[in-house]
Amino acid sequence: MLKRNLYRAALLVGAAVVFAASISPASAADLLVRRNIDTLSAGDLGRYIHAVQVLEGRSTKDPTVLNSYAWYAALHNKTQPPSKAFGGPCEHKNDLFFPWHRAMLWYFEQALHEVDPTVTLPYWDWSRKPSGNRFPKAFEDTTSILSKSIDGRARDGTAPAPGWNLIHDLTLTAHYSDFAGASGEGLFEDQLHDYMHGSYVGGALSFNTTAGNDPVFWSFHAFIDALWWFRQHQPGNTDQITCTNKPDCLLKGMPGKTGAGLPGPTTAKDVADTATLGYTYDWQAPDSPLIAHATMSNQAPEVAALAVRTASHIATVPIVLPNGGPDDPLKINLHGVTTPQKAGYVALIYLHPKSVAFAPKNKAFREKYLVSRLADWAFPDMMGMNMTSDREFVLDRRAYRSLFAHAGTNMVLTIATYLSAAPKPAGAMAMQAATAPISEITIAGADAVNE
Repeated sequence: MLKRNLYRAALLVGAAVVFAASISPASAADLLVRRNIDTLSAGDLGRYIHAVQVLEGRSTKDPTVLNSYAWYAALHNKTQPPSKAFGGPCEHKNDLFFPWHRAMLWYFEQALHEVDPTVTLPYWDWSRKPSGNRFPKAFEDTTSILSKSIDGRARDGTAPAPGWNLIHDLTLTAHYSDFAGASGEGLFEDQLHDYMHGSYVGGALSFNTTAGNDPVFWSFHAFIDALWWFRQHQPGNTDQITCTNKPDCLLKGMPGKTGAGLPGPTTAKDVADTATLGYTYDWQAPDSPLIAHATMSNQAPEVAALAVRTASHIATVPIVLPNGGPDDPLKINLHGVTTPQKAGYVALIYLHPKSVAFAPKNKAFREKYLVSRLADWAFPDMMGMNMTSDREFVLDRRAYRSLFAHAGTNMVLTIATYLSAAPKPAGAMAMQAATAPISEITIAGADAVNE
């Protein structure tokens, strides 16, 4: 049995000692290994399912108990009104997104360990073709608790999974602030996390208030954590966790101790290293070839399935590209972007000369002028409201050489929005959801600057 070095260290130093200062990284032999749910043996999968069932059983007795499934689901889900029993809401759209979710997964895994010390949290590798129809087979087995929310999921949905080229490029984007965000949403969360929640998975994952209720949520987010781990282990990586809006870097809602009473992480810096937390991943990147200096159509060929549909709304804004060298990344800043909150959406962004007609269903047009995308999931507590924020993305000049022949001239930035089917929340929010309008995406302006 793998040793739980983290627990041993925690017991030795006592709960009064600050977590980050008290735990030293475990040796490689001591680390628990999180594995792909599709590669688990029947016995390992059965033990994981049993542990989840035990946590779920505790929920029926008292959902406010720290080591129950309901407690950990509510740690992520926003509760309205706020409850002292639950720690939510989760951190989204800022640079605490990655550390907050890593800590949340760690606490959930400790609850699993208390049922069975051999169990680790498996990840769902959504960079590869699913073993089931749309998800790993384990989450489509209707006799298992892992499929308890399957009726709400988009089992036969048309939203395609993101390709490895896009996942790779967004995971390894050069600047940590672009990857993880700062005062706003990072590129990974915007283009991958939000899209998978609101468009690909659907169901309970359509809402930030219910996402943790579906067991697929934990394995979905474990893979996001694995991708962050993958980034952190790249040669020469010098990323430093930032906490732009919270100088103390506190992770709100974290209990500070496990169900067994052992100390746990409470700040972003506590979770910087998975070895310090006592685990690692067996994940390896797909060996499929990558396209260097890829356009969005090359990175994500799956967007063609959206682009040929009729957009729910189209917004345009003028923009002028600055001159620059071929190796100068270009940052496109979108100002005053107002987005819908009733349903998830994907917005495809095109940059084209004013003289070129907008033709998204034309493959040649997409390959030349499709430059980025936005995505989001539904926020039911904000239904009927508009969310306005500034967004940004980075443009690779080498991928879009022909665009820069028009540098210094008036061009058009066009956003085509495709709404997901509006999910149906339960309880008090159902009436609000039914009457809330689906707002259109609008944009106040855009500019481009050399980085």
